Amino acid sequence: MTFVQRGWVYHAGGKNFDGFANGALLEAKDGYTSVIEGGQFKPYITSTPSDIVAEARIAGKLGYPLHVYTSTAEGRDAFSHALNGVTGVAKQVIFAPKGRVTF
Repeated sequence: MTFVQRGWVYHAGGKNFDGFANGALLEAKDGYTSVIEGGQFKPYITSTPSDIVAEARIAGKLGYPLHVYTSTAEGRDAFSHALNGVTGVAKQVIFAPKGRVTF
């Protein structure tokens, strides 16, 4: 689900993103079901939600939308919840089962 060659990153605004396509910065998130409950990250999981919020803010400052691709529906819900309070950036969280991402 990454959008640059494995081991490479798309560097923008001091952050490494998983790619850039169709005018959007991309992040690919695989798994996470063991740390999600009720559509949110469990309370002891703090770095993942804060990281995605920081990435969204960087994307907004650069004038790009952020697209987050997750391999699970639970991941989609949790990342969407984490991004709810972020303003000033277009953001989209997309459930994309492995091998089903096209541009």
